[in-house]
Amino acid sequence: MYSVTSDSEKRFRGWLHLARRCALMAFVLGLGSAQATAQCLEQQQLTASDAGQGDQFGFSASISGSAAVLGAWADDCAEGFNCGSAYIFRFNGTRWIEEQKLTASDAGEDAWFGFSVSVSGDTAVVGALFDNCVAGLDCGAAYVFRFNGRSWVEEQKLTASDAGEGDWFGLSVSVSGDTTVVGAFNFNCAAGF
Repeated sequence: MYSVTSDSEKRFRGWLHLARRCALMAFVLGLGSAQATAQCLEQQQLTASDAGQGDQFGFSASISGSAAVLGAWADDCAEGFNCGSAYIFRFNGTRWIEEQKLTASDAGEDAWFGFSVSVSGDTAVVGALFDNCVAGLDCGAAYVFRFNGRSWVEEQKLTASDAGEGDWFGLSVSVSGDTTVVGAFNFNCAAGF
């Protein structure tokens, strides 16, 4: 299904599709110090266990303690292209190990799940800015996952109470403890577009 899009949305999508041509990888960096000079040292290169060309793995990243989450918004799924996914890695004291791949329970084509990610302790939030809603296309959503001691389980899908077509709710996400903030970059207000 196609919809009429604004020029800014076309430019935004165009930029991201150009970025898709580049292979992205995630690197874990550690800060080391030598006398008066601080330097970054690569500890380990992280890759997805099911990496595919153009998945955009590492486009978004967040770390909290021994847990890291990396988004891959262009990962394809059974429902179609660009459903998206996110990967949780855990530091075992020596290396970062892929713990689990996260996907939306209602994954859909072009939702871009994993465009934004955030993790705090045992809670991870993943944005899907182009998720569709009753109001129309590209309303957006964010998904909350909680680690139960064995696996990461989708706890809740967050949507705006006043969701509208093209709001891009989930373009940015942040979690700290039990509080989550979700940005809706393209939301229209009384002052205009």
